[in-house]
Amino acid sequence: MEECHGARGKSRLQGVTEISLGVLLVLGLFTRPAALVAFAYLASLWVSEWGTAWIWELLVPVLASLALAIGGAGRRWGVDSFLARRRPTSLWW
Repeated sequence: MEECHGARGKSRLQGVTEISLGVLLVLGLFTRPAALVAFAYLASLWVSEWGTAWIWELLVPVLASLALAIGGAGRRWGVDSFLARRRPTSLWW
């Protein structure tokens, strides 16, 4: 029974992680750190599924999250834009 509970807990954690990162990215709140975490998370899923799933399945989301982390996402219309005006020297945005 413990294995079942452990797997259920991991799947809940995966769901919470995916939803939390999605909400942060949509709101534009902590966009760059959230995109960096999403990149690491999706890359780990991509590597863990190697040989069991279609290899290109997660490549586009991995590259999109990397582009958001590197680029200027969230600096124009997101909450980060408002926060950056208040504290322009912060590394969070």
